[in-house]
Amino acid sequence: LRVLEGGCKVPIASRCDILFKCKYCNLWNSIETDECQACYQKTDNDDDEKNCELRFYIYGLVLSQDGNTKIEATESKSFIINDYNLSKLNKRNHNQYKQILEMSREIGENVANKLKAQGAQEIIDHIKQEALKEIKTKNT
Repeated sequence: LRVLEGGCKVPIASRCDILFKCKYCNLWNSIETDECQACYQKTDNDDDEKNCELRFYIYGLVLSQDGNTKIEATESKSFIINDYNLSKLNKRNHNQYKQILEMSREIGENVANKLKAQGAQEIIDHIKQEALKEIKTKNT
């Protein structure tokens, strides 16, 4: 969401998750879990699997300073990881790491653009202008 360039005074929030589908019950789970939320089967995130479908999810929120305006957007995208191994992905030595990173940036930019299209940039610009006015009055 850095495309929004909000700064520290702008209430921009995000939540992201990387999910995998349980091979026993097909429920999406966070890759941080070591057992399925539904069927309680152990997950094998560090075992080399042939292919694993991951879903990348991001939620973005821009809030006006008074809290009266809330703009939200989400995006998710599925991706097949060949020879899936979570440890290799975390260490950035998986052969698809760059592809995954590019896709992650893309969905983040998509959420930022959705937020902008709904008026987030106006909120951000207003808050920045107010901050500049505050700085000018302190300096005079």
